Parts: sequence; structure tokens; C-alpha cells
Amino acid sequence: PLLSDAGELIHVHERLIEISKALGDHKRALFYCGHLKKRLSGAALGGCYRRIGGILLAMGKYDLAERALAKALHAAGTNGDDLELLSVLSLTAEALYGRGEYDRCVEVCHKGLELAREATQAQAPTQLGRRAVELRNTLGKVCLFKEDYEAAQQHFGANAVHAERHGWPDEHFRALFNLGTIAVTQRKFGEGEQIF
Repeated sequence: PLLSDAGELIHVHERLIEISKALGDHKRALFYCGHLKKRLSGAALGGCYRRIGGILLAMGKYDLAERALAKALHAAGTNGDDLELLSVLSLTAEALYGRGEYDRCVEVCHKGLELAREATQAQAPTQLGRRAVELRNTLGKVCLFKEDYEAAQQHFGANAVHAERHGWPDEHFRALFNLGTIAVTQRKFGEGEQIF
């Protein structure tokens, strides 16, 4: 309430959203997203809808997440920001996976990975790479569900290499965990034990 500058208020609301998410208080994060949304217009709304979609996804509200992300996708497609578009596609793929719409999920993942290969956004290669890892992880999960273990191993294996090369321990752990799960599922216990 002490701030009158619109730009400063936007930054404060963005930080309140991030803090609420970090605390696991999704409802409060959505509350602050509502305040942020009132202060934005045009293409700038896309980022807000992406945040809303991500929060709804974390809450397991896949239908609502997909709707919010569709609005974010429309905005991202008009402003030419490859990183924003890739972020929205990554979240959309995860929402579709959660809904069990595997064919659409795979389609979105491939679209995102193609964009990541073609992206020329020199200032954000690390973030583009992380989004590509997220998309391959979602593809791997679809393959696991369909019991296509060879394809799943390829996706998770590529992620393990990529994450280790770039120093992303969280993504490296996730890829190794999934590879270990595949080994155990295939009753390759020695290999699974080694991975774990």
C-alpha cells in the first residue's frame, strides 16, 4: 500500500507470488496473481497466465491449468519471445500428461523441442536448455506409461548427460532416478542398484 509506482507494484506482486509458491501456499500465490493480472495488459499478461497455469498444475488442477496456459500460449506466440513460448509449452505438456492426453502431450513436447533447437535467443541458452530437459522428461514419462522402455531410456539418458554437463543437480538426479526405475521395472536389479 505504500507504493504508488505501477512498475514497483508489479515487481512486489511478482516476488509475493514466488514467495507464496516457495512456501507451498498455492492459494495465496493465485491471490497475488490476481492482483498482478489487474496491473498488466496485452502481451505482458502472458507471463501472468503462465504463472497461474504453473500454480494450478502444482495443485493438480490440470483442466484449469491447461486453460490458463492456452491464454499464455496465445500471448507468447504474439510477442516473439522463444523462452516464454518454450516455458509455456513445457507446462502445457505436463498438464496434458496429467490429464492422460498422451498423444497431444507428445505433440506439444516435439513442438517445444523443435523450437529449442531453432531458438536464437543468445541471452538465454541455459534457460532454453532447461526447458528442453523438462520436455524430454515429460516425453520419457509418456514412454514409461506406454511401457516403451527403450525410448524412455533415450530421453532420460539424454537428460542425464545434458544436466551433468550444465551442472543442474536436480535435473541430473531426476534423470538418474527415472533410469534406475526403468532398470528395476525390467528386472535389471544390478544395473538399477548401480544407478541408485
